[in-house]
Amino acid sequence: RDIDAIMERTKNRPLPSGKLKPSTVLKNGIFLVILGMLIAILTLNLLTIFIIFLGFFFDVVIYTILLKRRTKLSIFFGGIAGGLPALAGRTVIIGVIDVTGLLFLFFILAWIPVHILTLALIPRNFKGYKEAKIPMWPIVSTEKKTMRIIAIGAFFTSIILYENARHLKANGIIRIIIGICCFFLMVLVMRNLMKPSNKLTFLIFKVASLFMIIGFLLLYLGVVFI
Repeated sequence: RDIDAIMERTKNRPLPSGKLKPSTVLKNGIFLVILGMLIAILTLNLLTIFIIFLGFFFDVVIYTILLKRRTKLSIFFGGIAGGLPALAGRTVIIGVIDVTGLLFLFFILAWIPVHILTLALIPRNFKGYKEAKIPMWPIVSTEKKTMRIIAIGAFFTSIILYENARHLKANGIIRIIIGICCFFLMVLVMRNLMKPSNKLTFLIFKVASLFMIIGFLLLYLGVVFI
């Protein structure tokens, strides 16, 4: 909450603005985690339960408590936390970890730098992270190097998404649409790498958010209408 209170983007959230007491948020958070794990234990297989627990652990302990204030690499551990629910969604159906499930996880892990670092490059967010002393990539490195990381993330995001469509033997038309989406994302990222602008950075942030949603939807449609 101390970080959120400093940053313009987050200072009006219920916790930093004082609308909610920290003790109330902590109690409700613990309750919801326990409730979620109990429901999982009663209804899901052991592998999925373990993956869900890992998701909580990576997000709360490794990312938030241990790494967020210490290293720019924290976003990748946050990415693992974000990707584990997708893997759990796969294992709850088939009961094992397979290539498709791992590609789901890696897709989100590669996507995270594109999403988070474009957000961090937006001037008011950059200012907020700097004031809060959070070692985000743009703060501890240069804008150019940050954009290279974004470009690398976008490249692997695109490759992994298309490879998953191929692995799932998705409908040919769907594969073409996925290819077009990947090409569009890469064009935006490369343009911004060569000629940076705040407007284009914000556009990439918005497009990246849609890209993940559309990517998973296209994979689903590609398998259903194979």
